[in-house]
Amino acid sequence: AEEEDGEQQKFERNEIVVVYMHTSTSCLADAIEVLPVCAALNACMVAYDLRGHGRSDGEGMVNISSNLRDLETVVAWARHKSNNMILWARGAATCVASRYQSLLCPKVAQNPKLDNPIKYMVLDSPFISVRQMYKDCVDKVREKNYEYVPETLFLAVAKYFRRGVKVKLGEDPFDISLEAELELCTSPASFLIAINDDYIPPTHGTSLAALYGGPIFARMFEGRHFTPRKEEIVTGVVAHVESRIAIEAS
Repeated sequence: AEEEDGEQQKFERNEIVVVYMHTSTSCLADAIEVLPVCAALNACMVAYDLRGHGRSDGEGMVNISSNLRDLETVVAWARHKSNNMILWARGAATCVASRYQSLLCPKVAQNPKLDNPIKYMVLDSPFISVRQMYKDCVDKVREKNYEYVPETLFLAVAKYFRRGVKVKLGEDPFDISLEAELELCTSPASFLIAINDDYIPPTHGTSLAALYGGPIFARMFEGRHFTPRKEEIVTGVVAHVESRIAIEAS
């Protein structure tokens, strides 16, 4: 947020800012795929490495509360440029983005003096809960031509996984879910759902879209979880963002 001479960057107000959050297995370089959206909207981008990723220090796995504080810091900094922001999240980061909005939207609704800078949210390959992802993994194993795998083995693996994560993060990963909070998100959003997602089944995205509390635009496309997003996929949100910003300005 500072230039080499220590002076804070000077920004022109009333522009659009895209705040990009990458997956938990990558870095801010993924934001390059969203540059065509910035070009179409004459927007700028703020992308940052999650803790322990890319050039960021710290552990690679932190709890949601820590990720929320980091996102709040980034949004607060970006307010120097604009109060018209698009929060773009991919993969596991969608959980943090949705939690942020589920906490902020009700506050803004109750207090007209508050302003929600996130005018639009894009959720690329979202997941509904860690518990559901566990069930999906079990189903995938069942679909293979393996010999019967006892249920006790799955339960033992789940117990080991939950205990290890809880010790590290201080929270049970099975408590991480978007089911109860999506209805609190009232700002418009786009759901980008890869049909051939080999990590998070597309049913997660469709289920979340049905639970979302605000207007949505859902786009299903050919692709997997980590395949690069084609320009036509990401720019498909431009018209929806423009209409939203126009409504806010009127």
